[in-house]
Amino acid sequence: MPRYQYLLRICHLALTLVPLLLSVEILRAQEWTPDLAQDGEPSAEHWRLDRNHFAIHEGKIQLHAPRPKARGLSVLSTSSLLPERPSFTGRIAWGTRLSQANYSYILLCCVASSADTYDYVALALGGGHSGLALVQLSVQLLPEGSSPRIRCREGATLIEDERGESIQTSSLDYRVDYSREEGWTLYVASPKKPPVWGKVGVAKEPKVDLVRSNSFAWVCGYSANNNEAWELSRIKITPVPKEDTPPSPDDEEPQAQGIDPHPGQHIILSEVMSAPKTDGCEYIELYNPTEEALSLQPYRLAVGKDVDSFKLFAFPDQSLSSKAFLVLTKDAQQFLRLYPQLSPEEVLEVALPRLLNKAGVIGLIDEDGKTIDGFSYDVSRLPRGLRSKRGVAWERKDVLLDGEDKNWLPARAKAGYATPARPNSCWSDSSEDDEGRGDSKATTLHALLQELATHPDYQHSWRLYDVSGSLIVQSEKQTTSDQLAELSVRPFDFLARLVGARRGLFLLRVQIFPAEGDAIFRSVKLFFP
Repeated sequence: MPRYQYLLRICHLALTLVPLLLSVEILRAQEWTPDLAQDGEPSAEHWRLDRNHFAIHEGKIQLHAPRPKARGLSVLSTSSLLPERPSFTGRIAWGTRLSQANYSYILLCCVASSADTYDYVALALGGGHSGLALVQLSVQLLPEGSSPRIRCREGATLIEDERGESIQTSSLDYRVDYSREEGWTLYVASPKKPPVWGKVGVAKEPKVDLVRSNSFAWVCGYSANNNEAWELSRIKITPVPKEDTPPSPDDEEPQAQGIDPHPGQHIILSEVMSAPKTDGCEYIELYNPTEEALSLQPYRLAVGKDVDSFKLFAFPDQSLSSKAFLVLTKDAQQFLRLYPQLSPEEVLEVALPRLLNKAGVIGLIDEDGKTIDGFSYDVSRLPRGLRSKRGVAWERKDVLLDGEDKNWLPARAKAGYATPARPNSCWSDSSEDDEGRGDSKATTLHALLQELATHPDYQHSWRLYDVSGSLIVQSEKQTTSDQLAELSVRPFDFLARLVGARRGLFLLRVQIFPAEGDAIFRSVKLFFP
């Protein structure tokens, strides 16, 4: 091939590829996301101001500020790039009641500056607002070494969710679109799949020419017990899409498994060690009472002093097998040294929030902030005569009773005051406790059904135990005896659904609730060959 023809082909290829490469770079430059790749303290290369008050964890920015004596104010800032018509999206979550002391500003973009003062358009939560609001915020940067580093003065409220619907849950997805022609538009959605977006409102002012090289910042105000109560994630700035309906915050994310809130159909709290001995470990035990493996991802753990002061913990993407326990603790190695009979698969090391020794609350909530399970503990409820109130775990008695403090008892002395990753000591004691009652007697299934048929207005519930006294399953309180009748007609089919592959002797304990007087207990021995 002549040399000039070769050169012509090279030039033609270059002219073809250069526009394509330029278009890719232009599209890439129009989308901005902050640097969240490295877990730990935000890097000095990309972030400014109170970097040591925040932590990056799995793509999320979390407030981890020193605990103030009264109130604190922390700010984290980074440089950003804006397209001509920007769309600001993200997700914010909080683990406290919003108030004048506990609030947050998401500084979307700077619209003007003078000396050490910068004017932003920002999202506001708390601080006197009924719900999520879009506001103008003036921020004065104070000298190096000052605490706090900034002084904020809120200006006009541009858009506000005045009915407070956006903050009924403990997290939300936001989206703010801007163009000179249409102004500012605020959307909000609940962080679940598929999202249901709602337009909060539109503001025509301020009309500004945004500077492409801009800045993004996050401001958190907090009281003494809420210095780790905020989390920001999925931050992105893109061109406003042409479609009218805002897209999902993350269309690529697979839909998380939902939570069935009915008793016995979800993961529960089963045991808590809030005040261990000096060489012990705090832990929270989870239990899956269902017949299938369940994902931990839809759940969030709430730990704190009371319902107005708590911290949230997001679970990793992990499943819990049917009828299995999982112990959450800060130091898995130390925990396994204390309980060598456990396997590493039964213990999960997590950044567990500190459990208060004397009294506190613990709960499992869903992504919308709805409580799935929870209880409060207080050492004053421990029995008198204990040598020490340390090293005594709280055990759940009834797996089908959610959110009842009276359903929690101290672990038995014969079990060493703790049964992590094992059936609770009060479960095996349940049948023994009932045997000594004067209103309890053994009977046959046929006689039991006749007794229930004689009193159709009586309610009853039942529990099934294995030969060791461990609870297998229990029913809710009911008036019909259809389940027990099915057991009488098709005993093997009924038991197979409840006990799976287990065989041998089982004990059916039935509690009958007369219209007046104390409950009556009946026990029926069942053999499954």
